[in-house]
Amino acid sequence: MASGSMVSPWDLQTALSQPPSFLAGDTLYLRGGIYAGNFTSTITGAPGNYAVVMAYPGERATLADNRQYASGATLQVNGAWTIYQDIEITNTIATRTSTSSASFRPMGVQAQGPHCKFIHLVIHDTGHGIGFWKEAEDAEIYGCLIYNCGTANSIGNYITHGHGIYTQNDNGLKKISHNVVFNQFGFGLHLYPNPGHLRGYEIEGNVLFHNGILTDTSFRLNNILAETYSPYQATNITITGNFTFDDKTSYPHTSIYDFDVLAGTPASVYGSVRIDSNYFAGNGRAGLAVINWDSAQVQHNQTFYRDGTAAAVFPVNSTYSWNNNTYYGLAPAAQFAYQSNQPAPFATWVQQSGFDANSTYTNSMPAGTPVFGLPDQYTPGRSLLVVYNWAQQAGVSIAPPGLTNGDAFEIIDVQNYYGPPVYTGIYNPSTPVVLSLSQTQTAAPLGWSAVAHTSSYFNCFIVRKTIATGVNEAAAIPSFSLYPVPASNELWVTLNQQPEALLKLTDEAGRVVLTQQISAGQNSCVLSLSGLASGIYVLELQTANGIGRKRFIVQ
Repeated sequence: MASGSMVSPWDLQTALSQPPSFLAGDTLYLRGGIYAGNFTSTITGAPGNYAVVMAYPGERATLADNRQYASGATLQVNGAWTIYQDIEITNTIATRTSTSSASFRPMGVQAQGPHCKFIHLVIHDTGHGIGFWKEAEDAEIYGCLIYNCGTANSIGNYITHGHGIYTQNDNGLKKISHNVVFNQFGFGLHLYPNPGHLRGYEIEGNVLFHNGILTDTSFRLNNILAETYSPYQATNITITGNFTFDDKTSYPHTSIYDFDVLAGTPASVYGSVRIDSNYFAGNGRAGLAVINWDSAQVQHNQTFYRDGTAAAVFPVNSTYSWNNNTYYGLAPAAQFAYQSNQPAPFATWVQQSGFDANSTYTNSMPAGTPVFGLPDQYTPGRSLLVVYNWAQQAGVSIAPPGLTNGDAFEIIDVQNYYGPPVYTGIYNPSTPVVLSLSQTQTAAPLGWSAVAHTSSYFNCFIVRKTIATGVNEAAAIPSFSLYPVPASNELWVTLNQQPEALLKLTDEAGRVVLTQQISAGQNSCVLSLSGLASGIYVLELQTANGIGRKRFIVQ
């Protein structure tokens, strides 16, 4: 019987069923390759001591479903206190049409285990990307890339399938942060009962664009949608620091689901919502709608909508804090609708509502090429870059957050994630990184036509350090080698350098766990790893000539 070691690995379903030797705090590595089929995980860690399921460092591990229509998911998660990280999840069936509501592609992940984290997953061409259901209490989706999901819908008739993240929540707090969600058949982020409440969400730093476009290129659905119906409640929802985009300059549809961001509907009464410090840009579509909340804070947001409604409000016995926003728009000037009034100019909106006393409206497009950098919480040196190219520049100078002098790094276009990097280099804070904004390649949906890249006005990139197992991070001196890899109790380091040096060992969180001084001319040493937890570590060799780094695993 397999032991789960490097030389005697488990098959994936056996591993996800948590053999007795796989304990809280342990890490399950998926070696590179395609895992065909669908899988159920019952892995359970312990409070504050997560089990981890992740791709082996530097390798691409793919779960590939081969079912055209099925309930459930490619990865069904029932266990608790487990992290799922750096795994690709997809579907290999090319057919994207359906004749009935029961004929859905299986979703990528069905999350029904509490206290789990889904980090840096790449999910594409599945049904819904992630079903983030009420059973997944106090769970988190962070830094995932979700695109090209769904089955074809019908405009105005059937728009319920193929959302990036579909969710409800009864108890605890769900966190949805730093994800990039785009080019779905359905909605981007959909909070909806189905059944269950919408109580307790922290939605922060996500990038959402062109959701609904695969249903029809003239069509868009809400990038963010929070709606409920009786008897289900929606309350304690925060939407902060998010980014949206749509590059259409005309928009022929008039449904409530055309709004870029829709929080609430006329049919139900909602609790509290906070919409703060977001950058919403819908160009030719309708904008932000906040409807029927008892309490709402809408502040410090910047929006641009060429046509349509910038803000629509239908409060019920409400206490609203709606101020300090910055609005841009083009004709028509009547973009603001309060209560059941027809859209009116900004000054009329302020007078009717009493909102936005310290806000501004400018009848033009925004100016310049603003760049937003979002450092990653879980992986040092990784970040998101969001660029709005209103000035139509060919390129932009950036300072990638989270990098330090000497870091080797690459920049990936999210719309062509598995294509070549758009930039590679060694980071030097005194040398600007000039990034092209003329990308044209997009990942085509399986069995469907690719949509155009958004680069004329909008780009989103992932920045990441390029450290691979057993490979020096930088191509420059100093160089060194490690044995054995993976390591257990000892690590032999063979050096190719003459000056004095310092060896520094850090864990995945960036904490220094060991340092050792190396004398001039010393060409080898042995590091004791006893007492270190299993996981991924980075060994850094610092000399006057430069810095070299290697990532390796302690078993």
